[in-house]
Amino acid sequence: MAAASSTASTPHALYGSGDSSGDGSGGSPGGRSGSSGARRLLQGILCGALALGLAAAPARAADAPAAAKDAGKGKGKGKGKGKGKKPKGTAATLSQMLTDKSSLVQDCAVLHGLDKGADRVDISTKVTINNRGQVISINTNVHLDRGEGGPKVKDCVDTLIRSITFPPNEAPMITIDRNWTVASK
Repeated sequence: MAAASSTASTPHALYGSGDSSGDGSGGSPGGRSGSSGARRLLQGILCGALALGLAAAPARAADAPAAAKDAGKGKGKGKGKGKGKKPKGTAATLSQMLTDKSSLVQDCAVLHGLDKGADRVDISTKVTINNRGQVISINTNVHLDRGEGGPKVKDCVDTLIRSITFPPNEAPMITIDRNWTVASK
């Protein structure tokens, strides 16, 4: 908090030399009054920004240890954590994100398979994600017991997977395998 008290004097640096009046007139009666309003406005903005920054700092500081503790379980002391870094995903986290989209995968199977005459749609997919959370490859296979909606189901599922925003992760590549079966009977 010592840094907070030293930054509180920052708005005073806006005054010209010999200007302690704070009106921006330079301390002389014949000073430029047109710029005093602009200086006051600038001072007010800077003071407001400073006040917001100081008010928000304790809230961020209180949240940082809890976030670092949760993100860094099982790792060292968490040095350097919490400074603008995004939480890292694990294989289990990324797999769960894909599993959470199961209802939308079911919608793809119903719309393009079951509604077109199939009684059963089997979907298997293999998704590879890099350490930035980007989808590198998707290998989806669709089997319908009857009908020809397989390619449309595959396109729907692939589009759905590409729409997921995966978090960055520690591993260079993570591959997730997932299977779904949707049946009308």
